Amino acid sequence: MTGVAEIHAATLTPSKLDLVHAWIGQQRWYNATGSEPALTRVGSYRFVDPAGEVGIETLLIADTSGGDGGTDAVLYQVPLTYRGAPLAGAESALVGTMQHSVLGTRWVYDAPHDPAYVAELVRTIVTGGREADRSDGVVEVTVRGDGAASEAAPRLVSARVLSGEQSNTSIICQVEGAGLPSDVIVKVFRTLAAGDNPDVTVQGALAATDPGLVPAPVGSLRGTWPSAAGSVSGHLAVAQAFVPGVRDAWRVALEVCRAGTDFTPTARALGRVTARIHGALATAFGTTVATASARTALLDSIRSRYAVAVTAVPALAAHQGAVEATLDTVATMEWPALQRVHGDYHLGQILYLGAKDVLAIDFEGEPLRPLAERTVPDLALRDVAGMVRSFDYVAGAVRMEAGGLERQDWADTCRDAFLAAYRETIPGGGPTDTAMLAALELDKALYEVGYEARQRPAWLPIPRQAVERLLAEAPETHTPDPTVRSTMDPVQTQALVADESAITAFLEGRHSQPHDLLGHHVGPGGLTVTAYRPMARTVRARLADGTVLDLPHVRGGVWSGTTDVANASQDYRLLVDYGDGVEHEQDDPYRFIPTLGEVDRFLINEGRHEQLWTVLGSHVRHYEGPMGDVWGVSFAVWAPNATAVHVVGDFNGWDRISHPMRRLGESGVWELFIPARPRG
Repeated sequence: MTGVAEIHAATLTPSKLDLVHAWIGQQRWYNATGSEPALTRVGSYRFVDPAGEVGIETLLIADTSGGDGGTDAVLYQVPLTYRGAPLAGAESALVGTMQHSVLGTRWVYDAPHDPAYVAELVRTIVTGGREADRSDGVVEVTVRGDGAASEAAPRLVSARVLSGEQSNTSIICQVEGAGLPSDVIVKVFRTLAAGDNPDVTVQGALAATDPGLVPAPVGSLRGTWPSAAGSVSGHLAVAQAFVPGVRDAWRVALEVCRAGTDFTPTARALGRVTARIHGALATAFGTTVATASARTALLDSIRSRYAVAVTAVPALAAHQGAVEATLDTVATMEWPALQRVHGDYHLGQILYLGAKDVLAIDFEGEPLRPLAERTVPDLALRDVAGMVRSFDYVAGAVRMEAGGLERQDWADTCRDAFLAAYRETIPGGGPTDTAMLAALELDKALYEVGYEARQRPAWLPIPRQAVERLLAEAPETHTPDPTVRSTMDPVQTQALVADESAITAFLEGRHSQPHDLLGHHVGPGGLTVTAYRPMARTVRARLADGTVLDLPHVRGGVWSGTTDVANASQDYRLLVDYGDGVEHEQDDPYRFIPTLGEVDRFLINEGRHEQLWTVLGSHVRHYEGPMGDVWGVSFAVWAPNATAVHVVGDFNGWDRISHPMRRLGESGVWELFIPARPRG
């Protein structure tokens, strides 16, 4: 509602920021759970309560607890209401109380649970209005709705917040007037980023291109706020029609799977809807050819996820050959065009209207990924792989809860029905899709291994069994390319230790791929660990399984040793004696995967990365591993014409050899993660 929000010159005890600081860490949408919040106020905007009883303010707050204090900050949207008396029935939404020097005690609530806020939010979205002017004349954040009912304001009948959401807050509203559906769902984005949120743009494009695939859009709220780069804008909330009395397809599928009854009619309906979604997205946003960089990005993604999965489940290292054979097949096949996709497609993102009637929702993509990554064209089959994995997860969940009740046949039948309907609706998919789909399923399952190991260890058997099943079906042959290696690729042990030219290039500061020499490598002789410690008297490596490996000195401070006791890659730490009577335990920079993701490298290579400051330069990073958490600093620079790049500073005595960086493919970017370095 347009009006004037009255601002009192008053003192608040505690302050708004202190109140939020004590509350935000327990919210499901807070990204840095377990960390101490480090909050900074960026700005705020206000609505006016027509009754004049409730203060309605939305704070935009930056949190740097998981970053370097600047570019890695996460921006949160925190709507609050201030009341002079408790709000009945909203005890669980109470943020806290504060003393206002003019108004007295104020009860502060998480605003989506307060009908005063919800009514003005819906009104602003639907009427195309903006936030109220402030009586003190200070306007830090401006917002405007894009709804079409500029003359008639809706009346809020009731509102309730959906439980269980993690990344956002959704409010189910009953409204009257303004030509709206009687039931509307409003999603308040908790984590903000500059740019168009795909949950707004993609759903709008789908509704316009092929109605009936998604709930009808109602409108959205867009804001402009201050940042270090000047004013930026992005979406704050979105509203669409809500279908009451329906459940998501995940819950329905669990019930059907438990009973062992047929879910294939719904699986076929899902296949048809998914194909129509991909067709509509290609029409609305266009397609692009899969370049060499895009291919490399996908292959690097699978390799990176495999490295993380092996860290979580070391036994998966035995499948290295099958992983590379899968990648060999994908690298040489003809690729389909890239396009906009859902990005986080599974049964939980589907509304179940009936056995043959479904709607797709939540096109935001993975909320924790940067917005720029979520809008990059991708393979449509990635969504297909996501849904196939979701069927498998249903069977796995039932197996876990029912003490081993096997439902894999149920999942396989759903998969077959889904894929058949998808291919029927998009003719010409071709048999080559099988290899690509298998690779994308593997990519998704490897991601799930890493996620479950961190978040839900009890669920880890579900993706682990899927990885082993997928790799058992993979091609059996793999011919290594000696010019292309990652830290997890097999390396001939003797060549690694005895390659005098590589050691000479390293010691002369001109080795462009130090991770091929240093770090841990699996070869025919077992596991080899190589490190550079020029001032050491002795160097040993302690493996995650407890094995201690003596590393003989080769020359020039290069230490390297091989053991056939370990035939799979695993985490390790160095034990270094500098002659001071202490064996120093150290994390080795050359055992970590690249800190730049595949999408970042793709965008840099294409010259289209719009937030280079978030990936280049130095950033504090955090890795989790079986031997404990590791903090450090990642360094990345763009130097396309360089033959070698090194990190030097006080921490390594300005030694130009100690910390050479690796070149990341064709991107021109050089990168290195250095553990246990202090900030600055």
